Amino acid sequence: MAKLLGTKLRLLREGAGLIQDEVGKAVGLSGEFISQLEIGRRRPSLDSLTSLAGFFKKDVSYFLTEEGDAFDLLSSKLGSQPQAAAVLRKFRQRCEDYLFLEDSTSRRIEPAPEYFRVSPESMAGEERRRLGIGLAPIADIFSLVETNGLRLIRQPIDLDMKIAGIYVFLKNEEAAFALVNCSQSSGLQKMMAAHLYCHFLRDRRDGPVVDNPDVLVAEYVSLYHPKEQFAQKFASRFLLPPERIREILQKDVGKSGLCFEHVLYLKRRLDVGIFALLQALKDLGLLSPSKSKEFQEKDADRLEESIFGDVRKPEEKVVHSQREIFSDRYRWLSVEALRKGRLDAQNIPKRLVKQLSRFQPLLKEI
Repeated sequence: MAKLLGTKLRLLREGAGLIQDEVGKAVGLSGEFISQLEIGRRRPSLDSLTSLAGFFKKDVSYFLTEEGDAFDLLSSKLGSQPQAAAVLRKFRQRCEDYLFLEDSTSRRIEPAPEYFRVSPESMAGEERRRLGIGLAPIADIFSLVETNGLRLIRQPIDLDMKIAGIYVFLKNEEAAFALVNCSQSSGLQKMMAAHLYCHFLRDRRDGPVVDNPDVLVAEYVSLYHPKEQFAQKFASRFLLPPERIREILQKDVGKSGLCFEHVLYLKRRLDVGIFALLQALKDLGLLSPSKSKEFQEKDADRLEESIFGDVRKPEEKVVHSQREIFSDRYRWLSVEALRKGRLDAQNIPKRLVKQLSRFQPLLKEI
Protein backbone atom coordinates (compact mmCIF):
# COMPACT_ATOMS: atom_id res chain seq x y z
CA MET A 1 0.00 0.00 0.00
CA ALA A 2 2.87 2.39 0.83
CA LYS A 3 4.46 1.71 -2.55
CA LEU A 4 1.15 2.26 -4.36
CA LEU A 5 0.61 5.57 -2.55
CA GLY A 6 4.17 6.67 -3.27
CA THR A 7 3.91 5.91 -6.98
CA LYS A 8 0.66 7.83 -7.34
CA LEU A 9 2.03 10.77 -5.39
CA ARG A 10 5.14 10.93 -7.56
CA LEU A 11 3.11 10.81 -10.79
CA LEU A 12 0.87 13.63 -9.57
CA ARG A 13 3.82 15.75 -8.47
CA GLU A 14 5.76 15.26 -11.70
CA GLY A 15 2.62 15.86 -13.75
CA ALA A 16 2.17 19.19 -11.97
CA GLY A 17 5.81 20.11 -12.64
CA LEU A 18 6.61 20.47 -8.92
CA ILE A 19 9.62 19.46 -6.85
CA GLN A 20 9.22 17.62 -3.55
CA ASP A 21 10.01 20.71 -1.47
CA GLU A 22 7.22 22.67 -3.20
CA VAL A 23 4.65 19.98 -2.48
CA GLY A 24 5.85 19.67 1.12
CA LYS A 25 5.62 23.41 1.73
CA ALA A 26 2.11 23.56 0.26
CA VAL A 27 0.77 20.89 2.65
CA GLY A 28 2.87 21.62 5.73
CA LEU A 29 5.34 18.75 5.35
CA SER A 30 9.05 18.61 4.59
CA GLY A 31 10.44 17.83 1.17
CA GLU A 32 12.35 14.94 2.75
CA PHE A 33 9.12 13.45 4.08
CA ILE A 34 7.55 13.70 0.60
CA SER A 35 10.62 11.90 -0.77
CA GLN A 36 10.22 9.12 1.82
CA LEU A 37 6.53 8.78 0.92
CA GLU A 38 7.31 8.47 -2.79
CA ILE A 39 9.77 5.62 -2.31
CA GLY A 40 7.42 3.83 0.07
CA ARG A 41 9.53 4.13 3.24
CA ARG A 42 7.03 6.21 5.20
CA ARG A 43 3.26 6.22 5.63
CA PRO A 44 1.34 9.50 6.00
CA SER A 45 -1.07 10.21 8.83
CA LEU A 46 -4.71 10.61 7.86
CA ASP A 47 -4.36 14.39 8.20
CA SER A 48 -1.30 14.45 5.93
CA LEU A 49 -3.00 12.21 3.36
CA THR A 50 -6.08 14.42 3.41
CA SER A 51 -3.91 17.50 2.84
CA LEU A 52 -2.13 15.85 -0.09
CA ALA A 53 -5.45 14.73 -1.60
CA GLY A 54 -6.85 18.24 -1.23
CA PHE A 55 -3.77 19.83 -2.80
CA PHE A 56 -4.00 17.62 -5.90
CA LYS A 57 -7.84 17.78 -6.02
CA LYS A 58 -8.21 14.02 -5.52
CA ASP A 59 -10.27 11.82 -3.24
CA VAL A 60 -8.28 10.17 -0.44
CA SER A 61 -9.34 6.81 -1.89
CA TYR A 62 -7.34 7.61 -5.03
CA PHE A 63 -4.08 7.00 -3.14
CA LEU A 64 -5.25 3.78 -1.49
CA THR A 65 -7.01 1.92 -4.30
CA GLU A 66 -5.16 -0.61 -6.38
CA GLU A 67 -5.86 -0.12 -10.06
CA GLY A 68 -7.24 -3.14 -11.86
CA ASP A 69 -7.87 -3.73 -15.54
CA ALA A 70 -9.55 -0.58 -16.88
CA PHE A 71 -12.26 -2.52 -18.70
CA ASP A 72 -12.98 -4.67 -15.67
CA LEU A 73 -13.52 -1.46 -13.73
CA LEU A 74 -15.80 -0.20 -16.50
CA SER A 75 -17.75 -3.43 -16.39
CA SER A 76 -18.35 -3.02 -12.66
CA LYS A 77 -19.61 0.53 -13.26
CA LEU A 78 -22.03 -0.54 -15.99
CA GLY A 79 -23.32 -3.71 -14.37
CA SER A 80 -23.67 -7.19 -15.83
CA GLN A 81 -26.47 -6.62 -18.32
CA PRO A 82 -25.74 -8.23 -21.75
CA GLN A 83 -26.13 -4.92 -23.59
CA ALA A 84 -23.46 -3.28 -21.46
CA ALA A 85 -21.10 -6.20 -22.00
CA ALA A 86 -21.56 -5.90 -25.77
CA VAL A 87 -20.84 -2.16 -25.68
CA LEU A 88 -17.63 -2.67 -23.70
CA ARG A 89 -16.50 -5.59 -25.84
CA LYS A 90 -16.81 -3.54 -29.02
CA PHE A 91 -15.17 -0.51 -27.42
CA ARG A 92 -12.27 -2.62 -26.18
CA GLN A 93 -11.78 -4.17 -29.60
CA ARG A 94 -11.69 -0.79 -31.26
CA CYS A 95 -9.13 0.47 -28.71
CA GLU A 96 -6.94 -2.54 -29.47
CA ASP A 97 -7.33 -1.98 -33.22
CA TYR A 98 -6.43 1.68 -32.86
CA LEU A 99 -3.25 0.88 -30.92
CA PHE A 100 -2.32 -1.80 -33.46
CA LEU A 101 -2.60 0.77 -36.26
CA GLU A 102 -0.50 3.27 -34.31
CA ASP A 103 2.21 0.72 -33.57
CA SER A 104 2.20 -0.52 -37.18
CA THR A 105 2.73 2.99 -38.49
CA SER A 106 4.87 4.32 -35.60
CA ARG A 107 2.32 7.11 -35.15
CA ARG A 108 1.76 7.36 -31.39
CA ILE A 109 0.18 10.66 -30.32
CA GLU A 110 1.98 13.19 -28.15
CA PRO A 111 -0.50 13.82 -25.29
CA ALA A 112 -1.62 17.25 -24.16
CA PRO A 113 -0.27 18.35 -20.75
CA GLU A 114 -2.15 17.59 -17.54
CA TYR A 115 -3.69 20.38 -15.50
CA PHE A 116 -3.75 20.66 -11.71
CA ARG A 117 -5.17 23.16 -9.23
CA VAL A 118 -6.93 25.38 -11.77
CA SER A 119 -10.54 26.50 -12.23
CA PRO A 120 -12.51 25.14 -15.21
CA GLU A 121 -12.79 28.64 -16.65
CA SER A 122 -9.03 29.26 -16.41
CA MET A 123 -8.26 25.82 -17.76
CA ALA A 124 -10.49 26.36 -20.81
CA GLY A 125 -8.80 29.67 -21.56
CA GLU A 126 -5.30 28.28 -21.02
CA GLU A 127 -5.95 25.28 -23.27
CA ARG A 128 -7.30 27.54 -26.02
CA ARG A 129 -4.15 29.65 -25.75
CA ARG A 130 -1.94 26.55 -25.82
CA LEU A 131 -3.68 25.38 -28.98
CA GLY A 132 -3.39 28.81 -30.57
CA ILE A 133 -7.11 29.19 -31.28
CA GLY A 134 -7.81 32.23 -29.13
CA LEU A 135 -11.52 33.05 -29.28
CA ALA A 136 -12.10 31.44 -32.68
CA PRO A 137 -14.80 28.77 -33.12
CA ILE A 138 -13.62 25.17 -32.81
CA ALA A 139 -14.45 23.83 -36.25
CA ASP A 140 -13.92 20.14 -35.43
CA ILE A 141 -13.81 19.22 -31.74
CA PHE A 142 -13.51 15.52 -32.61
CA SER A 143 -10.28 15.96 -34.57
CA LEU A 144 -8.94 18.43 -32.01
CA VAL A 145 -9.16 16.03 -29.05
CA GLU A 146 -7.65 13.22 -31.10
CA THR A 147 -4.63 15.18 -32.27
CA ASN A 148 -3.99 16.09 -28.62
CA GLY A 149 -3.86 12.55 -27.29
CA LEU A 150 -7.46 11.49 -26.62
CA ARG A 151 -8.25 8.79 -29.17
CA LEU A 152 -11.91 9.05 -30.11
CA ILE A 153 -14.30 6.19 -30.82
CA ARG A 154 -17.86 7.03 -31.92
CA GLN A 155 -20.20 4.07 -31.70
CA PRO A 156 -24.00 3.84 -31.51
CA ILE A 157 -25.44 2.90 -28.10
CA ASP A 158 -29.11 2.44 -27.31
CA LEU A 159 -30.30 5.71 -25.78
CA ASP A 160 -32.19 3.76 -23.11
CA MET A 161 -28.83 2.69 -21.67
CA LYS A 162 -28.17 6.29 -20.58
CA ILE A 163 -24.56 6.29 -21.77
CA ALA A 164 -23.43 9.54 -23.38
CA GLY A 165 -19.70 8.87 -23.21
CA ILE A 166 -16.94 6.80 -21.62
CA TYR A 167 -13.36 7.74 -20.77
CA VAL A 168 -10.61 5.20 -20.12
CA PHE A 169 -6.84 5.37 -19.65
CA LEU A 170 -4.88 2.21 -20.46
CA LYS A 171 -1.96 2.33 -18.05
CA ASN A 172 0.23 -0.28 -19.73
CA GLU A 173 -0.08 1.46 -23.07
CA GLU A 174 -0.03 5.00 -21.68
CA ALA A 175 -2.98 5.67 -23.99
CA ALA A 176 -6.31 7.42 -23.41
CA PHE A 177 -9.57 6.68 -25.20
CA ALA A 178 -13.02 8.23 -25.27
CA LEU A 179 -16.22 6.59 -26.47
CA VAL A 180 -18.93 8.99 -27.66
CA ASN A 181 -22.43 7.68 -28.24
CA CYS A 182 -23.17 8.64 -31.86
CA SER A 183 -26.88 7.84 -31.46
CA GLN A 184 -27.14 11.26 -29.80
CA SER A 185 -27.61 14.52 -31.70
CA SER A 186 -24.50 16.08 -33.17
CA GLY A 187 -24.65 18.92 -30.66
CA LEU A 188 -24.64 16.55 -27.70
CA GLN A 189 -21.80 14.53 -29.22
CA LYS A 190 -19.65 17.66 -29.53
CA MET A 191 -20.38 18.71 -25.97
CA MET A 192 -19.56 15.21 -24.72
CA ALA A 193 -16.28 15.18 -26.67
CA ALA A 194 -15.25 18.42 -24.92
CA HIS A 195 -16.46 17.04 -21.56
CA LEU A 196 -14.39 13.86 -21.95
CA TYR A 197 -11.41 15.94 -23.09
CA CYS A 198 -11.54 17.65 -19.70
CA HIS A 199 -11.39 14.27 -17.93
CA PHE A 200 -8.31 13.54 -20.04
CA LEU A 201 -6.64 16.86 -19.22
CA ARG A 202 -7.42 16.85 -15.50
CA ASP A 203 -8.37 13.31 -14.34
CA ARG A 204 -6.19 11.33 -16.73
CA ARG A 205 -5.15 8.52 -14.37
CA ASP A 206 -8.05 8.57 -11.94
CA GLY A 207 -9.80 5.55 -13.40
CA PRO A 208 -12.47 5.10 -16.05
CA VAL A 209 -15.53 7.33 -16.28
CA VAL A 210 -19.03 6.53 -17.55
CA ASP A 211 -21.06 9.66 -18.26
CA ASN A 212 -24.84 9.79 -18.18
CA PRO A 213 -26.44 12.28 -20.63
CA ASP A 214 -27.63 14.26 -17.60
CA VAL A 215 -24.10 15.52 -16.92
CA LEU A 216 -24.52 17.72 -20.01
CA VAL A 217 -27.55 19.47 -18.54
CA ALA A 218 -26.97 22.32 -16.10
CA GLU A 219 -30.05 21.47 -14.04
CA TYR A 220 -28.85 17.91 -13.43
CA VAL A 221 -25.04 18.01 -13.40
CA SER A 222 -25.09 19.49 -9.88
CA LEU A 223 -26.34 16.09 -8.67
CA TYR A 224 -23.14 14.40 -9.85
CA HIS A 225 -19.55 14.19 -8.58
CA PRO A 226 -17.66 17.54 -8.49
CA LYS A 227 -15.36 16.31 -11.27
CA GLU A 228 -18.41 16.06 -13.57
CA GLN A 229 -19.46 19.58 -12.67
CA PHE A 230 -15.90 20.77 -13.38
CA ALA A 231 -15.81 18.95 -16.73
CA GLN A 232 -19.09 20.45 -17.86
CA LYS A 233 -18.06 23.99 -16.94
CA PHE A 234 -14.83 23.43 -18.87
CA ALA A 235 -16.67 22.01 -21.90
CA SER A 236 -19.04 24.98 -22.09
CA ARG A 237 -16.25 27.57 -21.73
CA PHE A 238 -13.95 25.67 -24.10
CA LEU A 239 -16.54 25.47 -26.88
CA LEU A 240 -18.05 28.91 -26.22
CA PRO A 241 -15.71 31.53 -24.74
CA PRO A 242 -17.86 34.13 -22.93
CA GLU A 243 -15.67 36.93 -24.28
CA ARG A 244 -16.56 35.94 -27.85
CA ILE A 245 -20.28 35.72 -27.08
CA ARG A 246 -20.30 39.16 -25.46
CA GLU A 247 -18.24 40.65 -28.27
CA ILE A 248 -20.76 39.56 -30.90
CA LEU A 249 -23.72 40.63 -28.81
CA GLN A 250 -22.21 44.07 -28.14
CA LYS A 251 -21.42 44.71 -31.82
CA ASP A 252 -24.55 43.29 -33.46
CA VAL A 253 -27.34 43.06 -30.87
CA GLY A 254 -26.68 45.87 -28.41
CA LYS A 255 -28.51 46.13 -25.13
CA SER A 256 -31.86 44.85 -26.35
CA GLY A 257 -33.16 41.58 -24.91
CA LEU A 258 -32.26 38.39 -26.72
CA CYS A 259 -34.86 37.18 -29.21
CA PHE A 260 -34.69 33.80 -30.86
CA GLU A 261 -33.40 35.30 -34.12
CA HIS A 262 -30.46 36.71 -32.12
CA VAL A 263 -29.74 33.23 -30.79
CA LEU A 264 -29.84 31.76 -34.29
CA TYR A 265 -27.47 34.48 -35.50
CA LEU A 266 -25.09 33.70 -32.64
CA LYS A 267 -25.30 29.99 -33.44
CA ARG A 268 -24.11 30.64 -36.98
CA ARG A 269 -21.37 33.08 -35.97
CA LEU A 270 -20.03 30.76 -33.27
CA ASP A 271 -20.43 27.58 -35.34
CA VAL A 272 -22.02 25.59 -32.50
CA GLY A 273 -25.19 23.63 -31.82
CA ILE A 274 -28.29 25.27 -30.39
CA PHE A 275 -28.20 23.12 -27.23
CA ALA A 276 -24.70 24.19 -26.23
CA LEU A 277 -25.42 27.83 -27.03
CA LEU A 278 -28.61 28.03 -24.95
CA GLN A 279 -26.80 26.42 -22.02
CA ALA A 280 -23.96 28.93 -22.27
CA LEU A 281 -26.27 31.94 -22.53
CA LYS A 282 -28.16 30.78 -19.46
CA ASP A 283 -24.97 30.13 -17.47
CA LEU A 284 -23.73 33.62 -18.30
CA GLY A 285 -26.98 35.19 -17.13
CA LEU A 286 -27.78 36.42 -20.63
CA LEU A 287 -30.89 34.27 -20.88
CA SER A 288 -33.34 33.44 -18.11
CA PRO A 289 -34.08 29.77 -17.35
CA SER A 290 -37.69 30.20 -18.50
CA LYS A 291 -36.59 31.82 -21.78
CA SER A 292 -33.97 29.14 -22.34
CA LYS A 293 -36.62 26.44 -21.89
CA GLU A 294 -38.97 28.27 -24.25
CA PHE A 295 -36.26 28.52 -26.93
CA GLN A 296 -35.32 24.84 -26.56
CA GLU A 297 -38.84 23.89 -27.62
CA LYS A 298 -38.71 25.87 -30.88
CA ASP A 299 -38.06 24.28 -34.25
CA ALA A 300 -34.60 25.81 -34.62
CA ASP A 301 -33.77 24.21 -37.98
CA ARG A 302 -36.96 25.40 -39.68
CA LEU A 303 -36.67 28.93 -38.31
CA GLU A 304 -32.97 29.17 -39.17
CA GLU A 305 -33.65 28.15 -42.75
CA SER A 306 -36.53 30.61 -43.00
CA ILE A 307 -34.35 33.52 -41.85
CA PHE A 308 -30.94 32.70 -43.34
CA GLY A 309 -31.84 30.50 -46.31
CA ASP A 310 -30.05 27.41 -45.05
CA VAL A 311 -29.26 25.52 -41.87
CA ARG A 312 -25.61 25.68 -40.79
CA LYS A 313 -25.92 22.45 -38.78
CA PRO A 314 -29.05 20.60 -39.95
CA GLU A 315 -28.03 17.45 -38.08
CA GLU A 316 -28.54 19.07 -34.68
CA LYS A 317 -31.83 17.31 -33.90
CA VAL A 318 -31.28 14.26 -36.07
CA VAL A 319 -30.45 10.97 -34.36
CA HIS A 320 -27.62 9.27 -36.22
CA SER A 321 -28.08 6.02 -38.08
CA GLN A 322 -26.86 3.02 -36.14
CA ARG A 323 -23.40 3.03 -37.68
CA GLU A 324 -20.01 3.53 -36.15
CA ILE A 325 -18.28 6.74 -37.23
CA PHE A 326 -14.56 6.27 -37.87
CA SER A 327 -12.41 9.32 -37.27
CA ASP A 328 -10.22 10.84 -39.97
CA ARG A 329 -7.13 9.85 -38.01
CA TYR A 330 -8.24 6.24 -37.69
CA ARG A 331 -8.92 6.02 -41.44
CA TRP A 332 -5.61 7.69 -42.23
CA LEU A 333 -3.73 5.20 -40.02
CA SER A 334 -5.57 2.36 -41.75
CA VAL A 335 -4.29 3.43 -45.16
CA GLU A 336 -0.81 3.98 -43.73
CA ALA A 337 -0.79 0.46 -42.27
CA LEU A 338 -1.82 -0.97 -45.63
CA ARG A 339 0.88 0.97 -47.40
CA LYS A 340 3.45 -0.55 -45.02
CA GLY A 341 2.21 -4.07 -45.77
CA ARG A 342 0.88 -4.83 -42.31
CA LEU A 343 -2.09 -6.85 -43.55
CA ASP A 344 0.08 -9.95 -43.69
CA ALA A 345 1.20 -9.71 -40.07
CA GLN A 346 0.24 -12.81 -38.08
CA ASN A 347 -0.90 -10.91 -35.03
CA ILE A 348 -3.37 -8.60 -36.77
CA PRO A 349 -6.98 -9.14 -35.57
CA LYS A 350 -9.20 -10.70 -38.24
CA ARG A 351 -11.85 -8.02 -37.77
CA LEU A 352 -9.22 -5.42 -38.65
CA VAL A 353 -8.18 -7.30 -41.79
CA LYS A 354 -11.78 -7.13 -43.00
CA GLN A 355 -12.01 -3.46 -42.12
CA LEU A 356 -8.77 -2.52 -43.88
CA SER A 357 -9.51 -4.55 -47.01
CA ARG A 358 -11.93 -1.91 -48.28
CA PHE A 359 -9.02 0.55 -48.57
CA GLN A 360 -6.83 -1.88 -50.53
CA PRO A 361 -8.07 -0.94 -54.04
CA LEU A 362 -7.48 2.75 -53.29
CA LEU A 363 -3.74 2.32 -52.80
CA LYS A 364 -3.17 2.16 -56.56
CA GLU A 365 -4.92 5.48 -57.02
CA ILE A 366 -3.29 7.54 -54.27
